[in-house]
Amino acid sequence: AALPQGLRTHSSHLLAFMSLLQTANAGCLGALMPEVAKMLEPILADADRDAGLRLSLLKLLDGLMENQQTAAAFGDPSNAALVLRAMLLPPLVWRAGKAAAAVRFQAVTALATFITAKLAPPGVLLAACTKEGGLLPLLAQCLDEDWYSDVRHTACYVEQQLLEQVGNHLDDGARRAIYPELLKRLDDSSNKVRIAACHALMAFIVSAGPGYCSTNSGYLAAGVVLHMDDGDQAVAAAACEVLEILAAVKPDVAANEVHKVQERFRARHYCERVLAAAAAASRTA
Repeated sequence: AALPQGLRTHSSHLLAFMSLLQTANAGCLGALMPEVAKMLEPILADADRDAGLRLSLLKLLDGLMENQQTAAAFGDPSNAALVLRAMLLPPLVWRAGKAAAAVRFQAVTALATFITAKLAPPGVLLAACTKEGGLLPLLAQCLDEDWYSDVRHTACYVEQQLLEQVGNHLDDGARRAIYPELLKRLDDSSNKVRIAACHALMAFIVSAGPGYCSTNSGYLAAGVVLHMDDGDQAVAAAACEVLEILAAVKPDVAANEVHKVQERFRARHYCERVLAAAAAASRTA
């Protein structure tokens, strides 16, 4: 089966297709998923297809994954990897133009729904993260989105969710691909994105644990510490929380970076909080 090549938004074929999926129960939809993926992948992966059509299909998938009556169809172990590979990841690939950016936003939103609902088993997420050219490079592209800050914000949230769910199983190569991209977002033009990046960095530190490389932990701390003196109090507080969490697992690393800036910072109370966390961790080590 295939959708017509000339399919457009609001066409009778599309409306009938959407109605079929929206009225199917989870069991039926799960059984249909391989055929659904076969029909949608060529459209969602083709940047030259009508952007409105691709947006409609991504919104359809997002709604089905949010609906408790149909979400289980996407989380079936045999379907989860297919959903990621065929329908959610292809439209994340960067293409020039505002319309393409709108498609990326809807794609990363659907991905966030998929991951937040924990529809994919950890093994499926881990495989997507470790595959060359897979999920992590696509998220890095979204973190650099120049049209919509909401794409960057949602990508930070997806990174946080991934780290919370499978971060402790990532290898050092994957971790080195993640945290520098998050550090870049601390200089974002949107404070909302900067705070979301801090939350993702917190998840990174927790998932990496005390055994993580001290050198890379030092790079991370150095990238965060200056933001504790930010003019926006919410950003400064979030940066402080990142370093407090780091201090609990890498007290010497966190304290070393704070000592370098403490004397010239206006927000010395944040420095004191991190140093107190490091001291407490050192006493219990």
